[in-house]
Amino acid sequence: MKIQRALLSLFFLLTIFCSISVHAQSIESVTKYFEKHDYKKGKERLDKWIRKKGASVETHYLLSLYYSYPGNMSYYFLDSAYHYSLKGIETWKGLSTELKQELIDEQDFSLVLLEKQKEKIEHTAFDIAVQLNTEKAYAEYYLDYPQAEYQEVAAVRRDSLGFLKAQLEDTYQAYASFLKKYPEAKQVKKAQEAYHLNLYQTLTEDNTVVSLSAFIERYADSPYINEAEQRLWQVLVYDHSEEAYKNFVRAYPHSSLAKQGWYALWYKYEDKSLFWRQYPDAPAYFRLLQQVDRESYLPFFDKDKKRYGFFNAQGEVKVAAMTTTISDDARCKGVSEDYIMISDEQNKWGTVDKLGNVTLPFIFDEIKPFDQEILKVRKGMHWGLFHKGGFEVIPCQYDVITPLITGLVILQRDNTTFLSSYYDQRVLWALTYKVSRLNEYLLQLEEQGKYALLSIFDLFNSSEWEPFFEYDEIEWVDEKYILAYKEDKINLLKATGELLFSEVNEVAYTSAGWFVQKDTVFQLFNEEGNLLSEKRYEKVSVGAIGTVVKQGTQWGLLNDQAEELIPLTYDSAFFWGAEGVMLLKGKEKWGYFGEQELLSLTQYEGMQLVFGYRQAEDQLLRQPFIISKNRKKRFMLSDQDGNVLLKPIYQEIKILNETVVVAKNMRGEYEAFNLQGKKLIPSSYDGIVAASKKGTYALLNNKKFGLFDVKGTLNISAEYDVLLQPFGEKEPYYIAKQDKFGIIDQQGKTIVPFEFEELTYWNDSVALVKADQYWKLYHIHKHYFLTESFESYEEVVTSSKEKLLITYRNSGYGVLSNQQGRLILEEFSDIMIMGSEDNPIFFVERAINQVGLYVLLYFDRNGELLREDILREKLYQQISCVE
Repeated sequence: MKIQRALLSLFFLLTIFCSISVHAQSIESVTKYFEKHDYKKGKERLDKWIRKKGASVETHYLLSLYYSYPGNMSYYFLDSAYHYSLKGIETWKGLSTELKQELIDEQDFSLVLLEKQKEKIEHTAFDIAVQLNTEKAYAEYYLDYPQAEYQEVAAVRRDSLGFLKAQLEDTYQAYASFLKKYPEAKQVKKAQEAYHLNLYQTLTEDNTVVSLSAFIERYADSPYINEAEQRLWQVLVYDHSEEAYKNFVRAYPHSSLAKQGWYALWYKYEDKSLFWRQYPDAPAYFRLLQQVDRESYLPFFDKDKKRYGFFNAQGEVKVAAMTTTISDDARCKGVSEDYIMISDEQNKWGTVDKLGNVTLPFIFDEIKPFDQEILKVRKGMHWGLFHKGGFEVIPCQYDVITPLITGLVILQRDNTTFLSSYYDQRVLWALTYKVSRLNEYLLQLEEQGKYALLSIFDLFNSSEWEPFFEYDEIEWVDEKYILAYKEDKINLLKATGELLFSEVNEVAYTSAGWFVQKDTVFQLFNEEGNLLSEKRYEKVSVGAIGTVVKQGTQWGLLNDQAEELIPLTYDSAFFWGAEGVMLLKGKEKWGYFGEQELLSLTQYEGMQLVFGYRQAEDQLLRQPFIISKNRKKRFMLSDQDGNVLLKPIYQEIKILNETVVVAKNMRGEYEAFNLQGKKLIPSSYDGIVAASKKGTYALLNNKKFGLFDVKGTLNISAEYDVLLQPFGEKEPYYIAKQDKFGIIDQQGKTIVPFEFEELTYWNDSVALVKADQYWKLYHIHKHYFLTESFESYEEVVTSSKEKLLITYRNSGYGVLSNQQGRLILEEFSDIMIMGSEDNPIFFVERAINQVGLYVLLYFDRNGELLREDILREKLYQQISCVE
C-alpha cells in the first residue's frame, strides 16, 4: 500500500538530508554508515545496539532516520519513519529531567532534534502528495500525518479533487460517496444539490408511474419531491378526465397535489349534490366550501390593514382583509362566481376560493373566466390557460386564445394560428383556414368558400390527416345528421361523421327514416342506411302531417311510418300551409288536415287554410277553417264540414290567437266573431288586435281604446286615450287614461279617479302614482295617499315576489319595497345594488363633506344593517364603484 517504495526514484533529486551532527560515539557509529550509503551496515549496528541496551529515545530517532534517508531505497518508508519520530518524542517526554539533561550535555540530543525530524518527514510526505496531486495522495497524507502543519491544506486539496472527480463522473453514487467520505468539506452543499438532482433524474428518467411513485415513497425529503409529484400528476392526468383525477386522489391521498386533484373534481360539477353522490369520501374541506360556493360576496376595505376582504349576505366575513386590489366587477357587483380574483402587493393577480384559500398563484397580470373549469390568464403580453384548481393547462405563450370545444382551443402567436389540445398541450395543427365547432364529434373547416369536416377522433389519433375542402355548404338536420353539399350532389352523414350516403341527388328526412334519391327515384332507408322498402317514388315532399309522394303519375300521402295514408290515386298533391294537404283529381279539390276525413274544396276559390279553437260541448277543439273569396273578391269563412260561418261580404278576414275572427266589412270597419260565427261585440271599430293579457283584445275607435274578451266578461268601450293595461293579476282591473290616468274594472267602472300624471302597479292594494310632480303611493280601495313621497325612482329588482325601488328626493336616496315598505330612509348620497337579484345587498354611502369622511353601510334585502365603515376620502376611493 505504501507509496514511498515505488516512488523512491523521484527523490534522488531531492535535497538529501544532512547528517545531524551527533557527538555521542554510539549515535555517530550508526549515522556514519547512513552517510556512506551503507544502510545495511548501519542497520546492523543499530540492531546490535537495541539487542544490547533495548529500545531507547536514541534508537527511535535512528530508526526514523533509517526509514527516511533518501538513499535508502530498499527501506524508504516515511510512515515507519514518522512512527518512530513520534515514538521518540513520546519516549523523550517520559524521561526524567536528569536523564534529559545528561543526553543534552553528553550527546547534544534533545526534543528539538526529534521535532525537526518529525517536521522534515511531514514536509517530505506533503511534497510527495503535491507531486502526485491526487485525491488519494492527499487523503493518505491527511490520515497518516494527523499532527502535520499541512493537515488543513491537504484536506482542502483532497476535498477539491474528490468533488472534481464526482463532478466528472456526475452520478448520484459518486456524490453520495463524496459526502460520506468528506462530510466537513466546503463543497458539501453543492455535492448535496448535485446528489439530489442526479438521484431524482436517474431514478425517474423513464417518467413512468412506477418510477415516479417509487421515488416519492422512498425519498419524501428530497428537494425534488414536489417536482416529482407534479410529473406524476402530469403522467396520471394526461387527458385531464374525471377518471384520471379520481385515480390520482385515490392512489395518492397524501400527496401535496391531492387537494389539487379534489379541486379538479369539484369544479367539474356544477350541481354539487352530484359531486357528493359520486365522492362521499371527499375531504371535509369541500363540505365547508359547498356552504359558501354559490353565495354572493361583497367587498369591504379594512382601513387599518389597507386591504380588501369579503363578507356574505349575512354580514359574516368569509375572506379576511388580505389583498391590495380587487377587480372592478367585484368592487361594483360583488362576487357570485365560485372563485375570487385578488392581487398581491406587486399587483400580480391570483385567485382564492370562497373560503379564502389560494387556488391560483399570484403570478398573473390579468385573469378572465374561460369556462366552468378553466381561467384565461395573462403574463406580460401573452395568454395561457389555468385550471381553477391551480394547475397549468396551456402555458402563457400566445397572443390570442379562442375556445372551440371542450378539449380544443385555437391559439395565435406571431401571426400563426394553431389548433391545440386543450389539456395535454399538444399543438395538433398549424392552421391556414377558419375552424368552427360543428358538434361534439366534428369540426368544420373553411377555406376560400369551401368546407371540410374533421373528426375530433381523427384529430387526436391520426398524425396524417389533411383537410380536403370539397363541400360547398354544410347543413344540420334534426341535430342528428349532416348534409354536405358538393356541386349538385349531397353527402349524408351521421352527427359522428359516419357517412351514410355518398353523392346522392336529394334526401328527405322523416320519423320513419330517409327518403334518398339515387338517379331519378326515391327509396326509403332506415337511420343506419339500410333499405326499408322496395317501393320507388319519383317525387317526395315531407311535411308536418305526413309525406306527399308521387309514383308514376299518381299522388298520395304517407303517414309518419311511411305507410299509405291517402291512396296514390290523385293527379297532384301538395302541402297547404303547415298543417294541411291539398289533393287534386280532375276538376275536384280535396283537403286533408290530420284526423278528419277528406274535405271537398271544389267550391272554393283563393283559399287560405287557418286553424282555430272552437267550443264543442265542454271542451275546445282545434280545427281547420277555410278563408276563401268569390269572384267579386269578397271573403268568407267556412269550417271543415263546409258550413259557412261568415258570408262573402268582407274585405278581409283573419283569426287572432286561433280564437277570435276579425273581419273587415265593406265600410272599412272591423267586427269580431267567435269560431261559431257569432258576433262578440255589437259595434264596428277602426281596429281590433290582441292585447297584452292573454284572451283579451283591444278595440280602437276614433283614436280611443277599449277592451273585450271572448267570454263576454270583459266589455270596456273604446273611450280611453291609450291601450288599457292590466293592474296586477289578482283583480280584473285595468290602467286607463282619460286625459289623466286612473283605474277601471272589467265593465269600465272607475276604481281610481282619473287624476294622475302617471300610474303603475305597486301591489294589489296600492298604485304608484305621480301627482303634482311627485311620486306617491295611493290606496286604490280606500282612496288615500300613504306617507311616501319622492321625486324620482329607479326600479332595481322586479320579481313575482317583490319589487324594489331606489327612490330620490332632495334629502337623498333610499330604498322602497312593495311588500315591506320603506327599507332604507331617503338620507344617503348614493345607493348601489350588489349581490344577486334573489339576494340583493344595498351599498349605501353618506358623504360628510365638511370633514372629508364617508359613512358606508351595507343593508340586506330586508333593510337589516350588515356592516358599517367610516373612511376618509382617499380610502373611500379604494372601495367606491365607478362604472
